[in-house]
Amino acid sequence: MTTTASSSDFAQGAEIDVDRRLRLSRFLSIRPAEDGFVLEQPLVGNSRRIKGGAAFEILFHFIRPTTPRAILDAVITAEKRGVVASLLGVCIANGWLVEVDDQGRASEDGDEFAPWEFHDLLFHVHSRRGRNPHPVGATYPWRGRLEAEPAFVDDVCERPIPLLRPAVGEPLAPIDQLLASRRTRYSTAPVPLDALGRLLYFSCRVISVAKSGDELLIKKPYPSPGSLHPLDTYVIVARCPELDRGLYRYEAREHALIPIGGPSAEIDDLLNEARRGTGCLDEEPSILLVFSARFRRLSWKYQSIAYHLLLQEVGGLYQTLYLVAEALGLAACALGAGDSDNFARAAGTNYYRATSVGEFLLGGRT
Repeated sequence: MTTTASSSDFAQGAEIDVDRRLRLSRFLSIRPAEDGFVLEQPLVGNSRRIKGGAAFEILFHFIRPTTPRAILDAVITAEKRGVVASLLGVCIANGWLVEVDDQGRASEDGDEFAPWEFHDLLFHVHSRRGRNPHPVGATYPWRGRLEAEPAFVDDVCERPIPLLRPAVGEPLAPIDQLLASRRTRYSTAPVPLDALGRLLYFSCRVISVAKSGDELLIKKPYPSPGSLHPLDTYVIVARCPELDRGLYRYEAREHALIPIGGPSAEIDDLLNEARRGTGCLDEEPSILLVFSARFRRLSWKYQSIAYHLLLQEVGGLYQTLYLVAEALGLAACALGAGDSDNFARAAGTNYYRATSVGEFLLGGRT
């Protein structure tokens, strides 16, 4: 015998139209947590923990638009109908199910929400106060549970390549002039080693180190949250008359380059991907700077906002590099994305411990 559903089937007497066509929200996320699962929909701004898997069986039916009536009519016993009705009420109230029109479009597909991709909105919500249910800021969530990330990479190198240190007081152009003339420039002309040394000195070197409690605070020319400076600068060389083609790490304390690896397929791929990323270079760039982040250096101290702060630091470094490159007469171009897996293979780093988060091209001015 077929049964039919009515609005009274829903928990707490909620007035819900059982003939509304619903589908899963495209912003819904599901993740395990202790004895159950957490379901979250950032447009609603809350998360809810549920036990067991019954809700997932219900949600599965809404991969394509359907109605609560269709689900309830398929339930035979009154006991099961009550459970299903209660779960449907929870799903609707929490925004896990959204109403769609005759064309299958929901309000979350409209102009206000359409530009937001799932990961962008979730990242935004969880790195700001307001809808984020977790603590935000310098809570030191891993103190006492994980070792803090060292302030510096201490690899062994018998023959580091020293770089030019500019003379004390060497002038650069006035800041207002640099801000006015700064722009993205493209060039594949070789970059002299002295020019590369000057650029790294004025933008990336360690100026000072101070101890505060159990933390080392580092000062560089660009700002960093908590003076932690989790970024390491790697230099991929294609055309620099005084350097062999290959990958180098910039040792910011000594102002020197540490050779990491010679020519390789991974380096070729990184350079060619950077070329394609500009959309206008006919050959691989002369110098590709890659910035690798030791993420634990930030997340050991900052909760919820560690990656958010990391991207802010990359932006500050980009602007510093642009202004210094402009002052030195170098062509500079920041890239929007790169291949972190390929970089990890080329540099021999762990993707999760030291992963690339930014790329920057340099060329000589012709």
